[in-house]
Amino acid sequence: MTGALEQLLHGFMGTQVIHTAVRSGILDALGSDPAEADSLAHQLGGDPAAVLRLLRGMVVLGLASVGPDGRFAATGLAAQFRADAPGSFRDAALFRGGAVYRAWGELTAAVVAGECPYQRAMGVPLWEYMAANPEENAVFNGAMRGMSSVVAQGLVQTLDVNGSTVMDIGGGHGHLVAALLEANPDARGIVFDQPALEPEVRSFLAERNLAGRCRFAGGDFFRSLPDGADVHVMKWILHDWSDEDCLAILRSSRTAVADEGRLVIVERPLPELDALAASSAPAVMGDLMMLAVFGPGSGQERTEAEYGALLTASGFSLRERLPLSGGFAALVASPA
Repeated sequence: MTGALEQLLHGFMGTQVIHTAVRSGILDALGSDPAEADSLAHQLGGDPAAVLRLLRGMVVLGLASVGPDGRFAATGLAAQFRADAPGSFRDAALFRGGAVYRAWGELTAAVVAGECPYQRAMGVPLWEYMAANPEENAVFNGAMRGMSSVVAQGLVQTLDVNGSTVMDIGGGHGHLVAALLEANPDARGIVFDQPALEPEVRSFLAERNLAGRCRFAGGDFFRSLPDGADVHVMKWILHDWSDEDCLAILRSSRTAVADEGRLVIVERPLPELDALAASSAPAVMGDLMMLAVFGPGSGQERTEAEYGALLTASGFSLRERLPLSGGFAALVASPA
């Protein structure tokens, strides 16, 4: 078997090495000072031989180094998965190597039978599973925050909202709108999400000294959105839903947004088929992630043209694309 084939077939192993290193505590215990495998195993109450074998895997993945004395130390790459790292990828490792990993093992069910892989693996759909498992839900939310932090920074640098009222639709705890307000001192904000999040959002905004400039609004974006904002932002919202559901969300926005306002959709658009290349992997694999989690006919990534068609059908006109890092883009539309 050639090296290229092995790399393709062994990709899942790397995911589980990282997941296990994080979940077991080995990655946090392994610092920059070299340590023996036996010492780490004793510290964590683990099996010494298994710990050593995992550490070898961490070395070949670049997460650890090993000296001539057989002691191991963490690398800079490993530091990004530590619990105390700024913008830590810890929750992303736990999420991708946990339930969603099991869903990928059922991907054939989507392709052959049109079933939802996540539901087949876990017994219930994603949101129902998260509602019943608070710890998993916390990991999921942490993973989304970590993944979105870089994208949010890019949006802050690209999108001018000074003097505007910005509503972050499906905004979670308010991290994105907080970043926009901090960069635009004359802007005001609204965080729109499920009513149950209100106490956490209020607390977060108070911590960022934004309670006087930003408020919470709860509701169902399929039914309606509050008035009062001239910039609507939807970051990673539409890719969770079918075309029909997307149209309902967009029509709610069209009804509520100011006549001279803007709608900003932050997604990672798929390339057209004639533009597929190795560099398209993040977007294409992201689309397959949506297939694994939501099944056919629901969550999916779309091309810019497909987003444009949804916008047109809901009363908007796509005006420009603002490139962000990692293949993400802000699609800016205005009421037609």
